Amino acid sequence: MRTGLYQMKDSNKIVLLAIVGGMTAWLIDGVLDWLVFQTDQGSLLDMLFFKVPGHDIFVRCLILLMMLVFAWIAARMMERRRRMEAELDKSEKLFTSIVEQSPFPIWIADANGENIRHNQAFAELIGLDENAGKIISYNLLEDNVLQQQGHLEKLEKVFLRGEPVSFISDYDISQVKQLNNPDGSRRLLEITVFPVADRQGCV
Repeated sequence: MRTGLYQMKDSNKIVLLAIVGGMTAWLIDGVLDWLVFQTDQGSLLDMLFFKVPGHDIFVRCLILLMMLVFAWIAARMMERRRRMEAELDKSEKLFTSIVEQSPFPIWIADANGENIRHNQAFAELIGLDENAGKIISYNLLEDNVLQQQGHLEKLEKVFLRGEPVSFISDYDISQVKQLNNPDGSRRLLEITVFPVADRQGCV
């Protein structure tokens, strides 16, 4: 079980550190006044608390206030980032659940057409057992069967223009060079490919 600072929120830690930093600045300024600048004005306790000159009080309080303001801003930013990360994690888990549980073959590529994720239905479609540890290395834009059928030009619209496409393919899995699966079957597939863009509009 964590105790002390480990149980505190990061935002509270930042505020606490700001207070400690401000009081440390107060202490250092008082010691310097007592040792160097105002040696005849009283004891160290006087320079720290009881006989602090007005302008020193103003400077010390200003430093403490600035530290607290910056700590508050940093805490708000951290809290906002934490909420965004939590929402992103929730969305990622939901998306993963939808992909993995879908009865339809789903395949996801990066901006270069390279496979980065697929579900079990897709693995079974092309005749590979994903659970057996066979990683499917496949690039959609280098598919020789789709190229022979003249579909690559359609697919380029997805990656270059961000336009969704849909077409029918008499797909012979045994002829796909990348998959190297001579036992694959021939199937009539309705293929739909659509882009997913980031905030900058990049696929």
